Amino acid sequence: MGTGLPLAQRGAMKSIQGLTLIEMIVVLAVLGVLLAIGSRFIQSDRIAVTQAAQIIGAQVNRARLEAIKQNTVAGLYVASASGASAGEVKVFADTNTNNAYDAGTDKVVSNVPIGQGDLGKVRVELWDCSAGAAGTTPGTLLFNQRGIMQPPARSIRVRNSDSSAFRYVVVSSQGRVRVLSACP
Repeated sequence: MGTGLPLAQRGAMKSIQGLTLIEMIVVLAVLGVLLAIGSRFIQSDRIAVTQAAQIIGAQVNRARLEAIKQNTVAGLYVASASGASAGEVKVFADTNTNNAYDAGTDKVVSNVPIGQGDLGKVRVELWDCSAGAAGTTPGTLLFNQRGIMQPPARSIRVRNSDSSAFRYVVVSSQGRVRVLSACP
């Protein structure tokens, strides 16, 4: 029954203990919950960028189909992020046939404001993948009456406000749209 140790040393040995299994499980559960909550906030920017890129890709298709349907030049007007504005994307029919978007005369088919609601931290801009730099923005992507994109070929870069997540809406000369994580 005795351990051969004086009573004072036996009490000291009992006070030196590690974490019990239950304490360790509680600590891991709390860390797991914190990690799950934190990763949701980190991933929400990436999800919003991807969602915005898909929406813009659909608007490019809409502009192409509008050109075919109305047998006229139609396009996508991209107003870049600048100052307080996060940008916007408008599908328009070029009713005055000047190959540019004119707010007063061209018929706006669809308007997608960027930087509001779920897309609050998303920014959009025209992008030149071959040069790796922003194109002239605000600017347009134009399609002729047959739905073929008019030169120059451009892409649209979608990013979050701190530029940690990117998606590129790449349009081929035939008007095919792809959403990519990097410029081709």
